[in-house]
Amino acid sequence: LELCRGPYQQQDKWGYAAQIAQIWRATGDHHDSFSSTLDQLKHMENRSSWSGPYGWAYGDMMMTGGQGCKNYDVHKPQHCPQ
Repeated sequence: LELCRGPYQQQDKWGYAAQIAQIWRATGDHHDSFSSTLDQLKHMENRSSWSGPYGWAYGDMMMTGGQGCKNYDVHKPQHCPQ
């Protein structure tokens, strides 16, 4: 079983998630910006010991090249992130 969202995300050691699921999303939504990537990493920082066999937390997918990015230009690779 996988959990996507819930109050467990704000609870110590992911709250009830490990009791009812094998994997759970441990962060909020990721957005297409470098600051959002840093927020994702910060939210998971120092919490790796809260996961283990049969119970793993994961961050939201890391988006690149979509919302928040300019059109891709092979001659200007700085198109994203902003």
